[in-house]
Order: sequence, then C-alpha cells, then structure tokens
Amino acid sequence: ISVGVGGGVYKPSHDCDCLGVWQGQLEYYYSKWVSAGIDVHFFGGDLDSDVMVLYQRYRMDVRGHFQYKSFDVFLSPVLGLETTDIDEFRDEWDNRDDEWWRPGHAKDSVKYLEDCEKLFSLDGFSGGVELGVGWRFTRLFGVTGDFLYEYNFSGAHLLTLSPGFAFS
Repeated sequence: ISVGVGGGVYKPSHDCDCLGVWQGQLEYYYSKWVSAGIDVHFFGGDLDSDVMVLYQRYRMDVRGHFQYKSFDVFLSPVLGLETTDIDEFRDEWDNRDDEWWRPGHAKDSVKYLEDCEKLFSLDGFSGGVELGVGWRFTRLFGVTGDFLYEYNFSGAHLLTLSPGFAFS
C-alpha cells in the first residue's frame, strides 16, 4: 500500500488568479507489476473578483509498472469525475441577499471571466492516460515525475505535469 499527500499552488494562466491545491492518494500494489488506486484533488481560492471556489476531482487508475533497479516507470489509464460547475457559483453569487458586500468590477473584462471560468467548468466524467517515472537515489529518498493527459466529456482537454519528492 502506498499513501501520498501533497499541496501547492495552481495558476492555470497568466490572466487567472492562483488557487490552493490539496491532494490525497491511495495506491494498492497487487504485484510488483500492477497497482490500482484512487486520488482526490481539491482546488480552492478566489477564481476572480466575483467567485471563490472549491473544486473537487476524483480519479481511479490501474498502473502497469516497469521496474529496473532503483527506477520505476508506469503507464496507466485514468477515469475521473469532476464535481464543480462555476455557473452554479455565479448564479448563487448574483442572486444573494447581502448586496452590501458586492465587490467591484472584474480585473479586465467579461472575456477574462469567461476564460478563467472555462478552466473550472468541468462537470462530469473524464478519461485519460498517465505516464510517470520515479528514481530512488537513497534508501529513504527519491524524485518523481508525472505526465497526465485527460479529456473531459464536456469538451475540455487537460494536461498536467507533476514533479515530486518522495520519502519512504
């Protein structure tokens, strides 16, 4: 069994605000060649001047591992579920009762809001492929790298590159 936790900052583009990211992962090794697992990602923060968001992603994977001495390379199909639609947040914000706290205008324009909103308007299922590598350079420490491509059935393509540091 392998358990992982992580955190960081996600800045999807130069025009959009940063979000905090928290991740948890659980992986079970059926053999030294095959593992399966689940992970949960939470993105939270101010998406723009109107919306604070908590966005959740859940994924399942089955990985084929190719090991050689202190190196491990894996390839995996990935199924995901996204649970946040920004339109719901916008409607809730625009129809609230406490108008006294309404912030000013958006930073740039309506286009700015629409572009940033599209990055987190995934609501439904996604499928993809993940390729990763790990190298244990001492008995206790290692480094990892991960490339993930996903297609969300709402029409969005997602590419994630994740470097990491491992402690065993």
